Amino acid sequence: MCSPMYPSDDRSVASIHIIHVAATCGKNIRGHISFLYFAAYCGIIRALGVIGSLQNPEHLENRCTTHKGIRKTPHEEEPMETQARKLEIVTTELKRCDLVKFDGRIDSSAAPKVEEALKAIIDAGRYRIVLDMSGVDFTSSAFLRVLIKYMKVCKRWNRGDVRLAALQQRIADVLDLAGLTPLFKIFEDDTLAVGSF
Repeated sequence: MCSPMYPSDDRSVASIHIIHVAATCGKNIRGHISFLYFAAYCGIIRALGVIGSLQNPEHLENRCTTHKGIRKTPHEEEPMETQARKLEIVTTELKRCDLVKFDGRIDSSAAPKVEEALKAIIDAGRYRIVLDMSGVDFTSSAFLRVLIKYMKVCKRWNRGDVRLAALQQRIADVLDLAGLTPLFKIFEDDTLAVGSF
């Protein structure tokens, strides 16, 4: 019999050949020898069917399964783990000060971006800065170094200050453990922080 793996065209051809050989063997039965020839021929047809399937990847692809069932197509596979949010910075120049809003993780790779934003404000001659930290859930030591650096620059000659607003508890804990809490004025929200200038 033909293998169920044969493509439809190969199955038809194989069936015709097998019927032909069976008829020939029926007319010329010579003991076990004719049967062996018949079995060998079926084996060749089966091998040709496998080769045909290998030449038709889509046929095998449709039959692929996993231990849980039918194989998933690429668009049905589980999505990759959500990557960490990239830091976004929005700077708003107000009458009293500049409000800088962060959204995302401030890791070592994002700290230079923070420094660039703060430097642009100071280079413009403005030294009163409020950092809205409501959207930040992670900070690195690199960010803390940038924070201290520009806080000192702003406070020099009493020109201004860097004040923090809307800290998440975990960020407040980081500042406390680093001993930086006494160095900054911290407010519950950006409205209070801006109004403090």
